[in-house]
Amino acid sequence: MRFSRLSMENLGPYYGRHEVDLKVAEATPVVLIHGENMRGKSSLFNAIKWALYGSAVGRRGRVLPSVSLMSLDAIEEGDFHMLVELDFEHDGIEYRLERQVQASSLPQSDRDLRMTVSMRRQGHFVATEDVDRIVADILHPDISRFFFFDGEMLSQYEVLLSEAGRESDLVRQSIEQILGLPALHLIADDVAEARRDAAKRLLKGAEVEKRNDAVVASVRQTSDELEATERDVRDLQALRETAYAERDGLTERLEQFGEIRSDLRELDQLDIGLKEARDRQKSAQEECRALLRVAWWMPLARLAAEKTAALDEAVRDASAHIDHVTRLKASRDKIRESRASSTCVLCQRGLDAPTESTLADAEAAIVDELGKDVADHQDLSGLLAQREVLAPYSNDEKLERLAGLERQYRRAGLDIRRLEQQAEGVKERVKNHDRAEIAATEIQHEQCVRQILKLDSSIQAGETRSVELHGKLSRLQQQIAEAPGADPRLAVEASLYSGLSYLLLQAVAGFREQLRLQVETEASEIFRAMTTEPDYAGLHINDRYGLTIVDSRGREIRERSAGAEQVVALALIGGLNRSATRQAPVVMDTPFGRLDTRHRENVLRFVPTLGTQVILLVQSGELDRERDLRFVEGVIGREYMLFRDGPTRSHIAAVD
Repeated sequence: MRFSRLSMENLGPYYGRHEVDLKVAEATPVVLIHGENMRGKSSLFNAIKWALYGSAVGRRGRVLPSVSLMSLDAIEEGDFHMLVELDFEHDGIEYRLERQVQASSLPQSDRDLRMTVSMRRQGHFVATEDVDRIVADILHPDISRFFFFDGEMLSQYEVLLSEAGRESDLVRQSIEQILGLPALHLIADDVAEARRDAAKRLLKGAEVEKRNDAVVASVRQTSDELEATERDVRDLQALRETAYAERDGLTERLEQFGEIRSDLRELDQLDIGLKEARDRQKSAQEECRALLRVAWWMPLARLAAEKTAALDEAVRDASAHIDHVTRLKASRDKIRESRASSTCVLCQRGLDAPTESTLADAEAAIVDELGKDVADHQDLSGLLAQREVLAPYSNDEKLERLAGLERQYRRAGLDIRRLEQQAEGVKERVKNHDRAEIAATEIQHEQCVRQILKLDSSIQAGETRSVELHGKLSRLQQQIAEAPGADPRLAVEASLYSGLSYLLLQAVAGFREQLRLQVETEASEIFRAMTTEPDYAGLHINDRYGLTIVDSRGREIRERSAGAEQVVALALIGGLNRSATRQAPVVMDTPFGRLDTRHRENVLRFVPTLGTQVILLVQSGELDRERDLRFVEGVIGREYMLFRDGPTRSHIAAVD
């Protein structure tokens, strides 16, 4: 398949009719379309997909309503019409596919649009009801993701493949479809159906013989249980699909709330903070009250402490005075005793006249000092009594505790005012949104996820039981084939189909493994050509077709950058395209956004080998025309530039 012309009318910013020549030669397969953001690159991308399949896909794989693709200018002028024509060639046959929608009045949704599609093959119209089938035969929508992809898909691709889930399963199934496995599955299903038919005929013949009644009854019972189990599994799978759809819808609703959910989470945290601050303030207030009830005197504690300190000083002075007086009296008494006996009481020598005179003077001086000290003396017992009265009120530990509680109360008050102001700001942002609705949606989403997990578990149990019953039924059917009265031809037929079914299943498994290894080989070769890390030896593929980088020592690289993820995803898509049973144009929207300069150079050198026609939609932030075009020099067949004509209008022009 190769595109030759794209014509659009009233699609996105392309008001009126716009045409793009896409014809390229084998030696120059690249069509390069430059356009800044909001110029219409994604609209060109969507035009191709909408022409082929009647729908375009936006972010996160969400199908875009056709009405959202229509030109706003055309709608404002009352032209409720949109058309895309796509000319392409496949297997030497020329096709023209035309798809359009029309409304009789201002369309509000796709229900207001009437879609028509037509196709000409070699200039002759084909039946309308055959158009979608012909397109699917050429490039089925399930595998188109590997030919039409954007930068966001590349950045999410490896994450999608590494995580189990519905989306991952769909990608894996799409990969196997592009590699041709579904055809083998259909053959295996046909053989399995023939095996079941032969087994039924064999069972019917065995019912004639009474000796086979027990085995026949067991076969019927096992068959009934198997049918019931498989029916239950199908019903559970249908319920799971419904739950997946519900979950996706709820996820989309939650994403629409966007920043509001973040604001509400912030508001919840602010509410928690307010409650904690109010609790702290209340606790400090209650403790202050309790402390003041038993220690009402605390405001006087500092004064009492000062007075007690002064009394302590006075007590020390009084004690020192008493000690001094005691010593003076002891000295006076010794002098008097010595003078009375004319003998020194210390050395027992007699006193001469000079010594007697000296002792008399000393005694007079002591008596004089004692008289003065008695006049200045404070009553020690009185001081001690006063101190004992003030001591209980002079401890300022409780006062310090009270001061700490008061600080805690004030800080809590400041926190409350700050948090209340922040909460008011958030409430102002979310005042027009139903907080209860958002909370209910989050709860529904969680419940839906839990339901999917339960269904997964039940389906797995049912599939395990089905395998057990298939084995039991096969053994019972073998007994019937060997029983008396069995038709030997039917027995051989049933046995043949059973063996053939087993061989086909083994062949499918072997072919799948062979294809996986082939994709791994091709992707590794492409990855080595694009990566800037010389120590990376290649890629390792898992059973979901997810790829892991392997270094030269065979070790898996667990952590890798966003740019590395993009290179790995490109390598996988390149490997799939090389291994695919179908060939189609590769259309890439903003493919280099996460790549550094060296990776961009390597990828640009590789891109022309992706297919016989490669259409790149790029903006200047990821590809500089003057700097980067030298890497694809000689392989560009067409080059265009997108120009803005107004807020909602653009046009496309060829670059000379």
